Amino acid sequence: MVLASPSAGMSYYLEDPAASTRWDAFIAESFVERLRATCNVRGDRSSTVIHGMSMGGYGALKIALSYPEVFSAVAAMEPVLEPGFDDSQITARNRLHHGSGGPHRLIGPDRDPDLFAANNPANRAIRNAQRIRERDLAIYIEAGDRDFINVHDGSEFLHRVLWDLDISHEYRLTRGADHVGPTMIPRMREAYTWLGAAQGPDGAGTQTGGGIGCHHQSALWSAGHNAGS
Repeated sequence: MVLASPSAGMSYYLEDPAASTRWDAFIAESFVERLRATCNVRGDRSSTVIHGMSMGGYGALKIALSYPEVFSAVAAMEPVLEPGFDDSQITARNRLHHGSGGPHRLIGPDRDPDLFAANNPANRAIRNAQRIRERDLAIYIEAGDRDFINVHDGSEFLHRVLWDLDISHEYRLTRGADHVGPTMIPRMREAYTWLGAAQGPDGAGTQTGGGIGCHHQSALWSAGHNAGS
């Protein structure tokens, strides 16, 4: 496996064509193509996944939900999501992360509401729902229930949006976990184990712990049951 990340700074992986900021296109097109050309990795979708934490989780989700033909799976840990479709729905509770900085057209008092809506993973899921379902994009969203900047609110919101869209995904709310701290290492292991299992023999969307897809498990159980075992 090759793990690669650009030096993104506090970019929020913003896609803002008006300002010639094109993180979506860079990651999903130029960056992936460069890795395939120089790092001796496979060039197929099934072996290409994207993962991120915090700001990176937000970026991973919004990019994967717009490019389901490029990535077979996405795992987002404590993604910095805000619970709403437009800026008017976001309260001070879910703007705490703005204090850490970011692109002024997305983060802070000068936010462009249209830019926020265009980059919002929930809106992208709605816009691309049919493509996401057709490609069976494997989606993993994880957050701690004691996240000090309250990004678990946005994770729950996106979970509900995906549920209503009938988009298959895995959602985990980790009890007692914060945005940082000692729970991060085991949570990271879980996320990477899940990503590995998503490339198992049954294709994207398999369960963790053994790498056997849930459809394959059901078939084995059914075969055994019919045989009288």
